[in-house]
Amino acid sequence: MVDWFILRDWKTMDIWLEKLPYLIVSIGFAFLTFDLQGNRSDAVSYTTVQRFLFGCYSLFEYITKSLIPVNLNYLYPFPIPEGCVNIPVRFYVYPVLVAGLVVTLLYYRKNRILLFGSLFFILHLLLSLHIVAMPRLGIVADRYLYLSLIGLLLTVSYAFVVFVKKQRRRFAKILCVLSLLLYSTYLGLYTYQYSMRWENTDTVKEYLRSSIKEN
Repeated sequence: MVDWFILRDWKTMDIWLEKLPYLIVSIGFAFLTFDLQGNRSDAVSYTTVQRFLFGCYSLFEYITKSLIPVNLNYLYPFPIPEGCVNIPVRFYVYPVLVAGLVVTLLYYRKNRILLFGSLFFILHLLLSLHIVAMPRLGIVADRYLYLSLIGLLLTVSYAFVVFVKKQRRRFAKILCVLSLLLYSTYLGLYTYQYSMRWENTDTVKEYLRSSIKEN
């Protein structure tokens, strides 16, 4: 994706030879991950439709948890137990949101920065969106955002800069900058607050258990 973004020529053999070692290592780690995850028979047994709904939900949970971090945990349990047929109605909204996201990407497909950032974010989350059934403790886990967040932040930052530049009134630009400062302050304070709660592994797990009981 980076090569496409910086307009490198994919037709040359050198570029493919350059990627070959990384491809081999990636395949090796993929097999290692599947092996460490355990037997496929131990995977959460949800139907294809349920996994699709969970995938759409997870994608937007990753987006919202990234931009509006509220009630964070290191993982989030599945909304229904295995074998349960009834899914909360709200989950059927997320496929519509995904369709809207796809339409938006198609509309801005000529904007390389927005397209690159969005695809970088989505592609690095694919294996964590329940498309492939794997043994997992939660429907969402924040650790999967560590790399993919680069794409989302690039997209949001670019959109913010473009929006500010379009403002002709000085007051509007000042308001945008102040909003960014307030948002950054919120993130800093929220991080400090959670650093007190997540002092060690035991406190992290205890906070997760208390959050589950409250819900």
